[in-house]
Amino acid sequence: MSRVIVAYASRMGSTREIAEVVADELRQTDHTVTIAPCSAAPDAAGFDAAIIGSALYGRRWMPDADHYVRRQARHLTNRPTYLFQSGPCRVATPASPRWPVHALCAGSSAVRAWPIRSPSAVVSTQPSPLRGG
Repeated sequence: MSRVIVAYASRMGSTREIAEVVADELRQTDHTVTIAPCSAAPDAAGFDAAIIGSALYGRRWMPDADHYVRRQARHLTNRPTYLFQSGPCRVATPASPRWPVHALCAGSSAVRAWPIRSPSAVVSTQPSPLRGG
């Protein structure tokens, strides 16, 4: 199937655990998955899809995750990219729909991503290349 990079930034280990669950699920559907912290993750150019996650501190992504997304923007534009975050954040409303993930992507028109808003939420109602839709 697809080669997928799952990169994460985690301070206490929860975001790493989420990344591991995501990687395990993808492996069960015959994807080849590489999982690594953002500080050591390989270029996304060698993969068919990217999943990048970060813990939130002060409503912001951790610097390693932020830097990884920005460094990889030219590679992420050509492949399915999914972003997730863990930690407390405000609930998006119609009047204020921006999540930290959206703020991260706002500075780069190259990154088109499907945000994963909560580990317990449905990933997306949109068709996903990784789910065959």
